[in-house]
Amino acid sequence: MKTGEMRMKNDINILILSVGRRVELIECFRNAAQKLKINSKIIATDISSTAPAVYFADKRYQIPRIGEEGYLQSIVDICQTENVKLIVPTIDTELKILADYKNWIEEKCDAKVLISDKRVIDICRNKKNTQKFFEENGFGVPKEIKMDEIPLEFPVFIKPLDGSSSINTFKVNNVEELEFFKKYIKNPIIQEFMSGTEYTIDAFLDFDGNIISVVPRIRLATRAGEVLKGKISKDRDIIDDVKRLLNVLKPIGQITIQCMKTNKRNTVHRN
Repeated sequence: MKTGEMRMKNDINILILSVGRRVELIECFRNAAQKLKINSKIIATDISSTAPAVYFADKRYQIPRIGEEGYLQSIVDICQTENVKLIVPTIDTELKILADYKNWIEEKCDAKVLISDKRVIDICRNKKNTQKFFEENGFGVPKEIKMDEIPLEFPVFIKPLDGSSSINTFKVNNVEELEFFKKYIKNPIIQEFMSGTEYTIDAFLDFDGNIISVVPRIRLATRAGEVLKGKISKDRDIIDDVKRLLNVLKPIGQITIQCMKTNKRNTVHRN
């Protein structure tokens, strides 16, 4: 085998979608490629040409908004042009469309989409589906309060059915507030309010759903639902519970689980 042919077999060009300000993510991929001695080009996309992280990539592309005409084709075109081997989504709102068209994308270009199957995305992106999944599989979860019910006690917690980044999530203290937020929030779900130590768990699985790592962190400071400051805690109860969840759910790639450890019950998961 010639040297050039060997080098080409080790080339793994990576496409990161909706890169925004994720400079650290680009650097992590670049550093990993250097350690593994792999030739890797990082290509970044965003709807904005001024997104900070695109300027740290080796190539950058401005593409249509998620779901707009040309969005999926632009991803395929980039993959074909740049010889991309791995497509990495980064935001919740692109997961469903990428899961729906995963096979189509992979047939059009020689790239793998780092995304779980449609069943997993449907469970995780709809909080009623998440609630049902947790209940059916014996995981602790806050009790859901039906829309036409008046809670027996306050506070309760209300949030959008398919929300993310803690947008439009509220602690509700009385009936008057509840009636207001039920109208204010589109497609809400209401749950009993839980308090305790909040954890964010970063897990990583291979393309067959085998667990590679589980790292719990106590949430010390957050912004828009994302952890700004955390402390790693090797809590055995949390790790074992998350492993059981992953073995039942069977996602692939990187997945983040938020949960709360309370006095009322051991571990309460929430999406």
